[in-house]
Amino acid sequence: MDSFRLDGDDMATASAMATTTIQEFEVVPETALRNEQVEFLLGMQLNQAIAVLTNNARTMKNIELSYSKKEPLSRDITITLKNDGVRLHFCSKKQRLRLIEIYDLHNIALRFGSSVFSKPGAEANYNTVESTFGATHPGVYDEKQKLFMLSWRGVAFWFATGQDSSTVQSTYCHGLGSLHFSNASMPPLTRMTIFNGDTPSTAIVPHIPPQTFVGGANLHHLEAIRQNNTVTGLKFTFYAETPATTRSANDFAIGKFEPIVCFGDSQESVMSALGAPSKVYYKSDERMLIQRSDRQGGESMSENRPDFFFNYFTLGVGRERQKTLNDRKQQNTSKHGDRRVGDRFRCKSVTAKNGELKKLQKVEEGSGGGEAGLRTFLPLRDPISPAAPPSPHASFPPAPPPSAPAAATAELAARYSQPRISAAMSLLYATWPLFVAALVASPQLTSSAIPSRNPSCPLECECERSEARVVVICQRGGLNDSNYVNILHAVPDDTTHLEIRPPHGQRNSFHWNDNVNRLVELQSLTLVDCQIPSMSAMLRLPNLVHMDLSRNRIDRLTLSFFSHLPRLQHLDLSFNTLNVVPSSVFTYLRELKSLSLSGNRLTDIPPSLFSRSASIRSLEFDGNLLPVAKINALVTTVADSLERLELNNCYLNDSVKELKLEKTRHLKQLGIAQNSLHSIPTEVLRKAPSLETLNLAGNAIATVPPCAFCGTSLTRLSLAHNRLEKDSLGPESFAQTRLTSLDLSFNLFGLSFDSIQLGHAQPTLQTLHLSGNGLLKFDESHIHTLESIESLHFAANEIDYIPAALPTRYSQLKFLNLSGNLLDSLPDNLPTLLPLLENFDLSHNHLSALPISLVNSWLSQMELVYLHENPWDCRCAIQHLQHQMRQRYRYRIELAYDRTLCAEPELLKGQPVRRVENINDCAVLFGARYGITQSSEVAILLLLLLAVFLFVSLVTITLYYGRTNRYKGSYVTRELSRTKLSPTSTYGYSPSPSSVIEPLTPSPIPPPPPPPNGAVSMYSSYD
Repeated sequence: MDSFRLDGDDMATASAMATTTIQEFEVVPETALRNEQVEFLLGMQLNQAIAVLTNNARTMKNIELSYSKKEPLSRDITITLKNDGVRLHFCSKKQRLRLIEIYDLHNIALRFGSSVFSKPGAEANYNTVESTFGATHPGVYDEKQKLFMLSWRGVAFWFATGQDSSTVQSTYCHGLGSLHFSNASMPPLTRMTIFNGDTPSTAIVPHIPPQTFVGGANLHHLEAIRQNNTVTGLKFTFYAETPATTRSANDFAIGKFEPIVCFGDSQESVMSALGAPSKVYYKSDERMLIQRSDRQGGESMSENRPDFFFNYFTLGVGRERQKTLNDRKQQNTSKHGDRRVGDRFRCKSVTAKNGELKKLQKVEEGSGGGEAGLRTFLPLRDPISPAAPPSPHASFPPAPPPSAPAAATAELAARYSQPRISAAMSLLYATWPLFVAALVASPQLTSSAIPSRNPSCPLECECERSEARVVVICQRGGLNDSNYVNILHAVPDDTTHLEIRPPHGQRNSFHWNDNVNRLVELQSLTLVDCQIPSMSAMLRLPNLVHMDLSRNRIDRLTLSFFSHLPRLQHLDLSFNTLNVVPSSVFTYLRELKSLSLSGNRLTDIPPSLFSRSASIRSLEFDGNLLPVAKINALVTTVADSLERLELNNCYLNDSVKELKLEKTRHLKQLGIAQNSLHSIPTEVLRKAPSLETLNLAGNAIATVPPCAFCGTSLTRLSLAHNRLEKDSLGPESFAQTRLTSLDLSFNLFGLSFDSIQLGHAQPTLQTLHLSGNGLLKFDESHIHTLESIESLHFAANEIDYIPAALPTRYSQLKFLNLSGNLLDSLPDNLPTLLPLLENFDLSHNHLSALPISLVNSWLSQMELVYLHENPWDCRCAIQHLQHQMRQRYRYRIELAYDRTLCAEPELLKGQPVRRVENINDCAVLFGARYGITQSSEVAILLLLLLAVFLFVSLVTITLYYGRTNRYKGSYVTRELSRTKLSPTSTYGYSPSPSSVIEPLTPSPIPPPPPPPNGAVSMYSSYD
């Protein structure tokens, strides 16, 4: 920043004034606001944002940084780009980007993908936003501020209605609002936000973006170490990218480091533990105050003291709250030799006595915990942002061994026993059982869950060799020119398929390199999202058939780029920065069959573009501003061979009716989605009698008239993201069609949808999409009349469980999509409910574990199972899931293995599930079936044993007292009886309880006298 000033008593402000420059930014919901120069990622640290702005000071000007002095932890830290109308909100505790606000749309241009939906002089309104982002749930109306909010996941828009509340029906649908305005008075967009979550009010700070792990270290956790109720030091938990030697074939590992700084350490020790600071502040600096540990109320130290402190908040964004942990660190880094150096806290030695170890109490500090903005600047390789050069004697701790908990414990013990070597040895001797337990019980990261890497394969890639082909796939992000050159030198000479594609949310950045020409057997080349600025005129690949260069920065094409690619058939140049395509650029591509120019900046296309290519079958022009007349002229030249034409999001509007498809006798697929259509262009469609697939998604269609698709051969139709309701479909809407696939996702059917509404489509329909329609359960009416149904999409609804019994029609499903719902468990009898299921999508739910029996006996037999974006518990019952993933490893990209991550335990949070091993916290009996850990299972077993013991004890006591009472009754009976208990003439055993064996000779004792008359005899006769 050029200057720094205090503005009032509560806000500190830094600003730099300059002239205004209009910039264009890309809106990436739930992720970022970016352009070619800068990128603001949700979750990025405050110091990174400041470094980005500093590096672009010539274009990013008039910037204001604000934070609260009185309550620094209760309000967001904000960076306002006044010239652009952008405000970045950083969580004050974590100092990471929480929300991006665009509050002024008059000085900024915004695009979504390749579509610019707002720019100065043509600001967006309600219709523009809806046509760009598609349909969503009804909005929320704020009557006091006269604002109407529409939200999608990760992005929200506010519109100024300027009207009374009568124009808004607040109870239109589910208690939410719905706008009813004429086209001439559509409310303008006044504000928008990008966030992580469903709504701005519930936005949370996401995890640290993977893009930030390029050699730097990020503070994840901060703890105060206490001994005898005294704070003796700080324990830092850093996460950083580990050295390349520890990476697996396709993932870069994030290492965990836990250095400890004790009060009393020298500045050399602090730098050795934390790395070089971003800046060293002295007591005389006006921006910060150093406070003594024994002072209260923030009283500063004497001016003549030579105190100084290290600042690890880049660019000096510090806080003056004396009780925060960073102040505690600041006040204990006085220069050695100071007369009051004894006032500092000192680390006390801990020794083992009688084989016992004193436990160190570690208490997390609320103000300094979490992912704070503390930052080291002694990176492992390249710094992530500009900083002071590292000290020659400062070094970051090396990567820990696989047993991170054991290493952390060893470091903690060593630091607390320094400098006594005997104390350290005794502490290590006393705690060796803990180290062994940590090694055995703690989960670890490994690469054994994936196939072993070919020694001749590049470190960043995976290689597969078969008789017919050699495939090299590089999925790691962050590759630069050096990495790319190393890959080209390391791949086998006979490689037939080379693919370099970064994981989701990451990018590569390198230039074209002609070393690729040595791969003369190459048939497929894929370089996606690599920021390549241009191709090379020296490209020579005689056997190349498929080339994908999408999502790069290629801004021009020349004839020489393709002059030595004689066999090229499929070319993808989508989402680049092309403004014009020369008419003769594809002259040498005689065998070209498909071309994609989607997502560029084309406003014109020469009609003679394919004058030398007579075999064009597929053209994709999505997201370009091409006039219909130009499209018609081009299509006419390839009408005899054209089978697919994609014109989605081309702002055609009513001009769609001017499309001339009469000569396209073989056209089978047409895309006219997101063109703001309010009705189905029936007359245009009837001119394409061979049409089989039609995409009308993302328009404003509210009804499907009778015989809307008559005269076509339609089998696949998408009407997703429109305005269809219960009465929008009639019995004749799909007359004269044999639909096999129908997409009605994200419309307004709600719970009222009944498959009988599909009319003529019912007998033949095999695939039905009902995602995003607010469904709550598996209702019989959804598919009860669809005799041929095989695939069902229920994604993005509100289904929170699968019932133990399903309607009969569901049992014939082969594909079921339940992604984006609220499922947290699956029933055990699911195989009997869905016996024919082959593909199952369970992504984006709340599943943490799956029963072992369900995975082994059912999921393992399926073709594809999608499990990414679930909070998987990697403590227990995860091996069977890993086995299932290994079986489908060839589909790892489609199944998003890089996004199938652990949520627990904390050590493995955010790591791929397939790379976790050595888990001994798994239940060995019944608990593994339900994902119960071993400790939980032992507790359950102990409770059961206790219950059985108590039950047996109760039964025993009951029987004991019952038997005692019975014997007492028999004794009384014998005493009162004066007659025999058994007949004298009977020998053997008597059924009486007191019977005895009759002697062989008569007894000398005479029998008792008979009872008196009237007395009741106790004698019992057994005749």
